[in-house]
Amino acid sequence: MAFSKIAAENLGGSALPAVSGASLTGISSGLVYINGVTITSSTASATIDSCFSSTYRNYMIFWDCTGTEQRDLMFRFRTSGSDDDSNGYNWGASGIDKDASSETSYGNAQTAIQVGHGQYSNTDVDNPTSHGIFEVINPSSTTHNKILQMQFTTYNSNGDIRSYSGGGYYLRQPAVDGIKFYYASTGNVFNATVKVYGLVNS
Repeated sequence: MAFSKIAAENLGGSALPAVSGASLTGISSGLVYINGVTITSSTASATIDSCFSSTYRNYMIFWDCTGTEQRDLMFRFRTSGSDDDSNGYNWGASGIDKDASSETSYGNAQTAIQVGHGQYSNTDVDNPTSHGIFEVINPSSTTHNKILQMQFTTYNSNGDIRSYSGGGYYLRQPAVDGIKFYYASTGNVFNATVKVYGLVNS
């Protein structure tokens, strides 16, 4: 059987990956790590500032959290080191628990997004008691609302394990450049890992 050679310039005009030892080089990733925070003791919030810019249109947030008390986990955007706590948060997420019962998380014109309901604390179960993936669309725009897609799972104080999928809008046009996870009313973040990635535009 005869084999034909194909010139690299005929493969879409792009350079081929190179082999360096046991690794391939020259392969670009679709996600670029921007910033993150790791918490291992009681802290008021898991906050990351200056994580959004006009470099990327879409961002991914990978996170997990556990609180010091049985409280609702909350999420906000931030701008220039301060919380964006106007009543512009609107969202809806539907889900199911471990016993096949339907669950919902929703809000209209709120000052933050409630990520599930009443999770266990660090003294009740092993970490984490909630985790998820958020996609933020166009956070640096000064002319459009901010869009948030959400998938998250919570371990609740009644023993339920609940998984949700949904999304929402932050109905404000000014650019946002940071995020904050915290617990409602009283209680701190006991343990958390939050990482922000930019999604390469092309």
